Amino acid sequence: MLPQRVLAVLSLAVASVSAIDLRFFNQNNCARNYWVACNNANPGFCCFTTDDAYGVSAGLFAIPTSWNLVCQWWDQTGCSSGPLKATTLNYGRDWVCRGAPVSGQQGWVRGLSYYFNGRKREVVETRGTEGCQRANTLHLDDGSEYDLSNLSNATYSEV
Repeated sequence: MLPQRVLAVLSLAVASVSAIDLRFFNQNNCARNYWVACNNANPGFCCFTTDDAYGVSAGLFAIPTSWNLVCQWWDQTGCSSGPLKATTLNYGRDWVCRGAPVSGQQGWVRGLSYYFNGRKREVVETRGTEGCQRANTLHLDDGSEYDLSNLSNATYSEV
């Protein structure tokens, strides 16, 4: 019995250090090698973009395949103050992407969040404490990444 408890605690510890990437793209179907993102986002955390160009499609990446997630795409930057555009489960996939219903439609999605399936009530109650942040990483075709955290909204849109 004791080894089973140790394994259960270890599996929870491993799951608690895993987090996923929330990415926004300027092409449909998350089809580009560059994006803006919030890397290593925890459940209940909201990532948003203020730039319409990066709202054409968005997705959740680096999902552990053992996780059962509810993925959410939001119309507003706060992930709770506007209509929910789409919700889906990851069904054991390590990434999930949603694009605009009209190809190339800018500003279709502004925010991304997720929670573990079956724990919605807890996440809704703690959403404010988990945080909400503008996508703070720019990933380019060559694999380089840049920190966008300290940019003003005007400069952010230019980038």
